Amino acid sequence: MRRLDLNKTDTQVLLLLLVLALVAACVSWLALPPRKAGSLWKQPSTFLNRAYGTKALYLSLERMGYEVSRLRRPFEKEMLSRVDSLAILRPILPLKEHETTALEEWVREGHTLLICPSPASGILSASPSEEVQWFNGARVGSGTSETTDPHSIPVKDLPQPLDPLLEGVGEIVSYPLTRFAAQSSLTGSLEGCQADPFLVDEFGVVALRIECGQGHIVAIGDAYPLTNIGISKGDNVLLTANLAHLLGGPEKAHRIAFDEYHLGFGERDPSWLAILRLVFADRWGPGLIQASLAAVLALLAATFRFGRPEDIRVLPRRRETEFAQAAGCFLRKAKATRTVHRTLCDHYRKRACQLLHLDPDVDSSTLERAVEERTGRATDSFSRGANEPEALQRLSEAQLLHSVQNMHEVVETLKHGTRYDRPKDTSD
Repeated sequence: MRRLDLNKTDTQVLLLLLVLALVAACVSWLALPPRKAGSLWKQPSTFLNRAYGTKALYLSLERMGYEVSRLRRPFEKEMLSRVDSLAILRPILPLKEHETTALEEWVREGHTLLICPSPASGILSASPSEEVQWFNGARVGSGTSETTDPHSIPVKDLPQPLDPLLEGVGEIVSYPLTRFAAQSSLTGSLEGCQADPFLVDEFGVVALRIECGQGHIVAIGDAYPLTNIGISKGDNVLLTANLAHLLGGPEKAHRIAFDEYHLGFGERDPSWLAILRLVFADRWGPGLIQASLAAVLALLAATFRFGRPEDIRVLPRRRETEFAQAAGCFLRKAKATRTVHRTLCDHYRKRACQLLHLDPDVDSSTLERAVEERTGRATDSFSRGANEPEALQRLSEAQLLHSVQNMHEVVETLKHGTRYDRPKDTSD
């Protein structure tokens, strides 16, 4: 991978984006507390502890000793046979025909179904023109502020005797948006069953009980009384306790199930968007988006430059011999050959005097005699140094080079104590 080479402008842009990402992450963290679990849709799911979820109801039933479970697959006869009561709370996925048939047979066998229908579920339709299966069209509130806020439904004004589900209940708090039709609420396969509305207000039927074969269905127009926030309003908690006794009473095996599949929490979601829904349903969604954008920007910065284009800089590479040759050519063109010879002669002269323990200012003849006594070879190279400029003028460049080589051989011989043999010159 190519190294990331950023100029000053690139660095400033990336630092600015990083600061903005950190600020956005802090805002997202405050807006999405880490202790809350919710979803993009306000669903009364037992997995969610937001205000619209029903996790409090699920945990309360567990602590009361009931065997509570979640159904995360489509309804089948064998699956439903393992539970005694089932709660379906405002599903967002429609029930298919074989699921509706299996559910109806399961109820007729003597089981209890608690249902809060939804227009999108295929069980209840908000428009009379659409096909319905169990219930006639629902009455929808006008949408004004006085009908969209939760309101109290006094139970004492209802006809007596009250249904057992309303025992000890003084008032119910619920939304008035969805109500069952006051007349002919049932249709389809439930049309012949007996429906007994037991909670009614000025907007229509809030809840009704349906006798179906040996079992029965409790239908509530809105799931607000069962939600985490609604359960604490009015006497909703008493209604919830009565429903719990109905769903898992002492005469039953206390097996209560909540439908999660039709709320979008299936056990196996084949959709390719499942991982996206899982990510964005939690607090990590905004952070992952920002990290992805930062990674894209880093890749772009490694490929494209944000500033003005610059020329490619080629770094020169030289070897030692190239430097020596370049220096020699430079001195030769400058006609400084004699100067170089005098400098080298002075260097080798001082080195030879040091090895022979002689004074550096000794005359050339004395130095050459000492060299001859030590090495056994005569030399006159030291007499052609800086003290004899006139002699240098009569020498050619080849003779000067030969003189320097001789002085080098003498110094190497004095240094190592053996005769220094110059390598043979194989050049033409």
